[in-house]
Amino acid sequence: MCTRNPSPPPDLSDELQHADNIGDTAYSKRWLFSLLMDLLKLIKSNSDKNEPIEELDADLEERLCCLWDLTVNHDVLPYLEEFNLVSILSEVLNCERFPRLLEICVGVLANMAYSTSACQKMSDDETFM
Repeated sequence: MCTRNPSPPPDLSDELQHADNIGDTAYSKRWLFSLLMDLLKLIKSNSDKNEPIEELDADLEERLCCLWDLTVNHDVLPYLEEFNLVSILSEVLNCERFPRLLEICVGVLANMAYSTSACQKMSDDETFM
């Protein structure tokens, strides 16, 4: 007997089938939310500037790099703004403990600057000055 995932119900609309997708990508909003929660936990637990420099967890680094790749798609940027990504990533700019994390987040923010509203948020935030 072959096992497979069941097909969606025939009456399920296309919109509902893709409700968790970020734009037209295969990335999940739940995936992004989980990633941002993990990132915030890391930043909050490592806020002491006197801590030694460390390597970033490989799994978190890989997921953050996926986010960086995702931000190259300018059509996706408005969806990412719903998660207040600029505000969250601005917190990372003060974290000197993980240089690779800083590099990835600056790359994500640079890509997000293509969005007029995200660029305005960065201009209004003193962290970026």
